[in-house]
Amino acid sequence: MKNKKKKKNFYPFTNDIVFCYVLTSHPELAKELLELILGFEIDHVDVVDEQKVLNYTADNKSVRLDVYMKNDSDVFDVEMQSFASNDLERRMRYYQAANACDDLKRGDDYNKLKNCYVIFICTYDPFKEGEAVYRFRMLEEEDRTKDYDDGARNIVINATSDDERISPGLRNLLSYIRNGDPVDNLTNRIQNVVDEANQSSTQRRTIMTIEEKMNLISRQSKEEGLQEGNYLTMFSTVDHLMSKGTFDTEEDACEFLGYDFNEYMNAKKQHKEKETETC
Repeated sequence: MKNKKKKKNFYPFTNDIVFCYVLTSHPELAKELLELILGFEIDHVDVVDEQKVLNYTADNKSVRLDVYMKNDSDVFDVEMQSFASNDLERRMRYYQAANACDDLKRGDDYNKLKNCYVIFICTYDPFKEGEAVYRFRMLEEEDRTKDYDDGARNIVINATSDDERISPGLRNLLSYIRNGDPVDNLTNRIQNVVDEANQSSTQRRTIMTIEEKMNLISRQSKEEGLQEGNYLTMFSTVDHLMSKGTFDTEEDACEFLGYDFNEYMNAKKQHKEKETETC
């Protein structure tokens, strides 16, 4: 299906906010996308949540997940990464840890910990090896045949690849992510939701929910005097926008969120000094 000419301000599927909206408002699309990437069927998905924040202690760096899904045995975190990042491996490690801490409650046995799939869909090749899908899990260093199955799976998708070794469905999905042109049933259905979101003023407001939440955080922070907990949320929000490549500078991110940049920088400096004193 050939796309109509897009408007200048058209928001594509690779837009962080649109990506979250499409998958969370249509769980069946999220399930099919997951199955294509994972290569196996998923029985069901109970929870589909956008921009879920994991912050298990006030002093830890919080994590804001793009699309969070889970069922009885598995947790899935799917991220759209349209900006080249040099910390991908460490970020995935931290996301795994944050998901694990969120999964277990006080007194739970470690065997109750669900399998966790952290998936980054990249619009570039982060490892420059040409693979369409990079799959990572722990193995014994000396004997790679020995499996160390801790349930953690890290998957990186390289949307620039046109590798014929992957399934036709996944190739179609990567092609769609790469150029925005739907080529099969799934990508046509995804594009229909993207088009509806762009054409409907109501849906356009809906896909901006994340920005509204950020502005709410900003207002609450100001009303509560930007105490330490609010500062941590503010730092996390700015950091999230920067990691996604939404803004070039922290000052631009602060301006968008309605934060006073000087106040933000002073708070950040004081927080670092406090951390140094604690250490």
